[in-house]
Amino acid sequence: MVTLLDWVVFPHTNTLRNVATGAEVNLSPRSMDVLVHLIEADGELVTSAELLAKFWSKSSASDHAVHNTIADLRSALGDQASNPTYIKTYAKRGYMLVAKPVIAEPESEPSTESQIKSALSPSEVSNKWKFAAVGVLLLSLLAVGLNEAIVRQKSDVIFVAAFENINVDDANQFWAEQLPASLISHLSRIANINVVSGTENYVSNSAERNVYPSGVDYILSGNVQQESSRLRLQVNLINADDFSTVFSDQFDITSDEVFEVHDEVGNSVAAALSIFLDEAQRQEMQNWGTTSPVAYSMFLKANFHADLSNHKDMNIALDNYMGATNEDRNFVNAYVGLARTATSLGMYSREARNVELREIVRNALREVTRIAPGEESVQRMREYALRIEGTNNTLIEETLRKLILGGNAPDFAYSRYGSLLAEARLYHEAEQYFELTGEREAFEFTSGAGGISQTLIEPPGQLIQAQKENLLDRPSHIAILNGLIRGLIFSGDKRQAMFYLEQLMKIDEDGSFAMLNQVIISGLWGSSNEAGDAFEQMHSENPEFHLSHGAKSFIAGDVASGIMYWRSLTNADYRRLTTLLYKIELFFPEQVLEHPDYLALLEELGQGLSWQRHLMQSVEEMSSVTGIFLHEESRKAFDDNVFLMNNNQWNHSEINYPNRAGIVGLEPSDE
Repeated sequence: MVTLLDWVVFPHTNTLRNVATGAEVNLSPRSMDVLVHLIEADGELVTSAELLAKFWSKSSASDHAVHNTIADLRSALGDQASNPTYIKTYAKRGYMLVAKPVIAEPESEPSTESQIKSALSPSEVSNKWKFAAVGVLLLSLLAVGLNEAIVRQKSDVIFVAAFENINVDDANQFWAEQLPASLISHLSRIANINVVSGTENYVSNSAERNVYPSGVDYILSGNVQQESSRLRLQVNLINADDFSTVFSDQFDITSDEVFEVHDEVGNSVAAALSIFLDEAQRQEMQNWGTTSPVAYSMFLKANFHADLSNHKDMNIALDNYMGATNEDRNFVNAYVGLARTATSLGMYSREARNVELREIVRNALREVTRIAPGEESVQRMREYALRIEGTNNTLIEETLRKLILGGNAPDFAYSRYGSLLAEARLYHEAEQYFELTGEREAFEFTSGAGGISQTLIEPPGQLIQAQKENLLDRPSHIAILNGLIRGLIFSGDKRQAMFYLEQLMKIDEDGSFAMLNQVIISGLWGSSNEAGDAFEQMHSENPEFHLSHGAKSFIAGDVASGIMYWRSLTNADYRRLTTLLYKIELFFPEQVLEHPDYLALLEELGQGLSWQRHLMQSVEEMSSVTGIFLHEESRKAFDDNVFLMNNNQWNHSEINYPNRAGIVGLEPSDE
């Protein structure tokens, strides 16, 4: 067993356990592999090239993948790049583990958080949430109380005094006794600060002010009072030189609130205070657009969870973005992250949740418009607001086209326009738009247009290995799992497709993507796994899944039923349709794709010939700015007034489409 400062490392279960609190943090398998490799390097420098060669396929990763994994490790460990206590970066060279590993007797590895909690005695469980109050207090304290005097001093000594106990019942006597201990535990992790504990005799307003050690710069003290079912905590930060109050506030906290945020608050406290004491970190924080370390810490945590892209993590991200904006109402980038994450989560969610998410995006847009009217961030926010509505592709296209025609358009305008072109089957043109962003790197879901262009344009079978590689970093990423399952289905690998479908069903809380993959499997092969078939049967009449039900009808060659379903989509399902249509069509027989009624339905849904021709005209209109013209095949289709259906970048002689034969005798309906 290996211990790194505050953490015990369990490689076999990909977990870290906090020595002080017993809290467990899960790592991705790849992140754990990298951490173990750094430990085994025994303080030697490890290069990015070495990590890439050992843990990544060179054909599907770049240094950016290594950077992301190191960032994930730092987030899990509560480390800071600019003031590292665990992993130090050497620019252009690599990484080194600076925390000294300690080998100890092995102990049983944790399996689940519930098992860890059950192993604690009732008093230990109680103390866990009780200690968390410190974090809540100090977060608020840091937001408003630590002034520039602390920032300027690099070796401040903070004296944590005992908290007074005022009218507290016997059940809550621990507050006065345990708050200082918890504070010391959190603060002692931070470099450039010395934390000393107080004595039971010290009282901040006492005449006996000489009871604390010499050399103290600040005194942190307070009291705990019982207020009905709540605990009221008074916190004071006092300048030790003149006993002036730097900060004073009171907080009402219930045990339930404190327990839920215990570990998150502890890490945020350490990060926030370290920012105050580190000039480089303060500058980076200000570059992101805030002067509040609490807001900045929550923003960084939100970014981390948003990138994991599943319901649970994205909801954590939303909470942290909102927390960041509550701490700093003018934090533009936090509002942008909030809107981006809400928009992405909407793709995975049913209609009721989408209604809530739309309101979040609208509110964020209003705030950014208030703070920075006319800036690029407002344009980006408007695009999010249009996209999450689910029915605004025409307005989105118009907005993006105006940005591009105006010259010097931001990268997101080219990237998003490229997505619209690919979704409309204009693949040659889409690829060129992605290249305008300058982000077309190796396969990376976090690298913007590079990942998007590959998932939209390349044959799904060619992406399977890269998607599996990415799952090592983000095993609960719904979009990666969704693309991988479709690729396996397209390749005819039902066994693996069903295996990954099981993984998707565990994390797809609303079931929209799980159902879509389920019906493709059951439509092509007659059945899927037991859980998938049961889920499909349970929701056979659920209008929230009309997109999936219609897709299965089309796979079976039942055009009339497919049309019936797709004419009654929710806004959320319609948005998924416009984004995924050409990917779903890979599993439709040609007789369906060529059927006049199906083509008429696409026109009715705004995804047919008229929309494609509109985009062709827009590409030509923007060519003087972009230098991009219609491909010759697109030009011919436009001149002939013909709808482009298949991906014209693929070598179709080398691609075996599932289900492109055997459905015959389809005739137009009489409608």
